[in-house]
Amino acid sequence: MASSGRALTNPLDLVVEPNSTATLGPFPAAAGDCSAFGARRFDHMGSEGAYSWSDYRNGVTAMPARMTLFASTLGLAAAMASQAKADVIYTVFNTANGFTLFVYDAPAFITTDTTVSGAQLAYEGHPITDVDFILSSTTFPGNSEVDVVFDPSAGMAEQFRYYPDGAFAQFGVYPPSNPASANYPTSELSVAAPEPSTIVLLGAALFGMLGLCRGVGKKV
Repeated sequence: MASSGRALTNPLDLVVEPNSTATLGPFPAAAGDCSAFGARRFDHMGSEGAYSWSDYRNGVTAMPARMTLFASTLGLAAAMASQAKADVIYTVFNTANGFTLFVYDAPAFITTDTTVSGAQLAYEGHPITDVDFILSSTTFPGNSEVDVVFDPSAGMAEQFRYYPDGAFAQFGVYPPSNPASANYPTSELSVAAPEPSTIVLLGAALFGMLGLCRGVGKKV
């Protein structure tokens, strides 16, 4: 076995040169039991350069930190997966005057007839009692229907809007599909995912943690 040129007065100063295939000899208890690691581990390290047994032992002490970082990374990945199952934001707005009638933040696409109370809305331009999402209009078949019932304090009659069939179940911006819609033709329906800022921040944190994991791993 070749050495780095130093006298091997301390087993902790043992150096394995690059690509060495030497088998580790016995060490005193102070040096730690290396029999569990064997020469193969040092061969791998030797391919990177000369490492002392002290360096290797120091590298081993970094393993708990590496595992902690790895666990944190898994946690962030789980958070991203949860956020990726994004809710769906339904907005009825008037493009002619920039007025938003309501915003409803749904837990998922609306796939059945659904009634939403005014208290469940994220925003309402006028006081609203409830909003009915009807997948297939009975008044105008082939259309989806949104009925808005206003609170009496608004002094407004119920409004009916019609949009393309299936609009509730896919992202997009939909103009009214029937002239009988309230505020036709400028009262549009937006079906959108939430702002991606949270997902972007989680993604940046995830890649940062991966980088730290790799940095710690180089010490081993």
